[in-house]
Parts: sequence; C-alpha cells; structure tokens
Amino acid sequence: MPIALAGKWFFPAADTERDCIVTDISLGGATLQCGFDLTVGTELVLYLDGFDRFAGSIVRADAEEAGMRFNCSEAKRERTAENIVYYLSGI
Repeated sequence: MPIALAGKWFFPAADTERDCIVTDISLGGATLQCGFDLTVGTELVLYLDGFDRFAGSIVRADAEEAGMRFNCSEAKRERTAENIVYYLSGI
C-alpha cells in the first residue's frame, strides 16, 4: 500500500539508528527512503509509529530507496493487515 510515514530503522550490528520514510508497506515488507546506501542482506529493525516494530532484511537497494522483507509470524502479519486498514480509514 503506497504511503508516506516517518519511521526509524535500527542496524543492530553497528548499533546505529537512522530516520527514514516508508513509502510502501505490505504484510511481508516495506520500501524505505533513508538517504543512506543500504546493502542487500543487511539485517534491520524498522520502527513505524502506529504499526509496530519489524525485524527483517534488505532484499533490494539503490541510491534512492531500499526494499525490506519482514521476518514475522502469521499472527504479526494479521496485525499488520489490521493496522494498514486502520491507517487507510483515517486518510
């Protein structure tokens, strides 16, 4: 679902946190604009107000944006779907 939400990503291996904009979210992942060149395979934690905390890894990246795949349970995917519907109902 196309969106534009402020978020933060945390890179545990370097104990680094950065701001980002989430421009797309689905049950399985998100697209991040972060002004920082991320590498495919990098493990991150995404914090997104109103949605949740998502652990996952970068599956595609270029100079402008990165695609993140979430590592989460089916129950978490269901909660994410509910949060997406709730977010869209407030637009």
